[in-house]
Amino acid sequence: PAAAAATRSGKTAAAAELRQMEREVAAALESVFPRIGLKSFLALKVEDRKDQLDELASIVSGIRLFNRHMGKGGSDLSLFDEEAGRLAADALPMIEAEVEEFSDLCMLYQESIVAAAIGRCDVDAETVARWKEELAHRRQYLSFLQALHEDVNVSSQKVDVLRDRYAAELANLDTMVSGRASVPKEHVYPKFDALARLNKQLKGEHDVLQARLATFNVLSDSRDPFESSLAESGGGGAAASAAAALNAKDLVTAVDEEYESAAAVVQLEQDTAAAPEEGEEADAALAAAAEAAAAGGDTPQDRFGAGGERPEKLSLFSTPEFMQLPLEYQGFCVWTVVTRGGLLMPGKPEIGVVRWRNQYYVFAHEVAMTAFMDAPLRFIDSLRSICVQKPELIHLLRVQDQFPGASIPQMLLGGPAGGGAGGAGHIPGVGPEGLPAVSNAGTQTPTHFQERHVDPSYSWNEWELRRRALKVANLRKCKTSSQQTETSTFLRENSSQVYLARENETQTRRDAGTNPVRTVTYVQGLRGANDGSVAKGIVKMSYEI
Repeated sequence: PAAAAATRSGKTAAAAELRQMEREVAAALESVFPRIGLKSFLALKVEDRKDQLDELASIVSGIRLFNRHMGKGGSDLSLFDEEAGRLAADALPMIEAEVEEFSDLCMLYQESIVAAAIGRCDVDAETVARWKEELAHRRQYLSFLQALHEDVNVSSQKVDVLRDRYAAELANLDTMVSGRASVPKEHVYPKFDALARLNKQLKGEHDVLQARLATFNVLSDSRDPFESSLAESGGGGAAASAAAALNAKDLVTAVDEEYESAAAVVQLEQDTAAAPEEGEEADAALAAAAEAAAAGGDTPQDRFGAGGERPEKLSLFSTPEFMQLPLEYQGFCVWTVVTRGGLLMPGKPEIGVVRWRNQYYVFAHEVAMTAFMDAPLRFIDSLRSICVQKPELIHLLRVQDQFPGASIPQMLLGGPAGGGAGGAGHIPGVGPEGLPAVSNAGTQTPTHFQERHVDPSYSWNEWELRRRALKVANLRKCKTSSQQTETSTFLRENSSQVYLARENETQTRRDAGTNPVRTVTYVQGLRGANDGSVAKGIVKMSYEI
């Protein structure tokens, strides 16, 4: 009974609230659109009526919003200025903290990997490879977070602007209406319309923030899908030293020291290429160089492509739109990815941006930039090969256009790339060197198709179809019987054919004939006077023809 009473009470309260809302809407609509104007409204075109209805709904909503602000009604309305502001205040700091945490974590991974590469710590190659895979996951998660943070930040700024405008419109309406018995419609109705539209825009931003927050919650499920090996015993020392180097201001980090190591590697390659050799080794080196030159191994076409376009370095002072340039590979250094086995290290735009074929690249240091400008095509091809070996870099570096048939689920099921078509590691739609797989195909169709599915028993006549149906129905009632006698056993039916006599005709050399006398008989005296003066008789006349 208590529950039933509570249910009835709730229904009664909801019905009363609904009636109150209907009265408020009717009163506001009557003040805006009197019934006397209904006839002229119905005479309008459909498009004009739709526009006027939208405007009426907006004005009525604005009146109810202002009534709620004044405490005179509108209790069922949702004020999205407060809700949108609360959502923005909750979501933005949460995402900012996550972005900052994973940025520091990526720096720690990067410092540890570079420290192991230059020999600052003793870590085996398997552990370093594991760190690079974990860093790729952290970078991907961080890129999603940064995109989400940017969207939430833009929505938060829009909410702040809309809330200020909403408060200003309420203040103007309050000043215009308070203390006056009547206000001109041409002054107050645009204010109500603007108030309702601002509330509608705030609702849109509120929905956007809710969707972004739900996306962040879903994304957080993939935050820690594995146990980090950076804090385990194998890498604990390296992680500690890397963290100390990052936090200390007077220590040189491994990333800074990596510049000197890279310069040494490039200088060693140049010295090895330019060093004179003696004896058989010199002859072998000369033969190899001649063979490479003959094969085109170090031609400008191999280094810069078919067009021979040379890279150009852009600086902050020489390029007006320097900060708005679209960077390739999400701003990661292509030289580091190629030479460090897939290490994702962000480039430094402050040292310059390289433009090649209308694409812009940044690098971690000057050595990487110089090496790329010397042979950009080689680095681009090498990066494509590394993406084939490590498919997780395809979407992270935004090179999906070079792998049109690649999808993340299929790549994960296929394993590391390098197999043949259909084999282990094969990426669908990708050729041997990471190039899109192409094939020649053609089709041919005849000019006039020959229809071979002709039904000879087809009939369009309804009576013919009925006759067939009756025939089939009668056949179902019939039965076939046969018998055999002693005289017909093991006998066969024979038939023979004879030639019938031929009909002959003869023709004489002379035709002869006679014409008989033709006799015509007449009866006379049938016409004339009735007095008997005309004699009746029979007259016979003969004619010879």
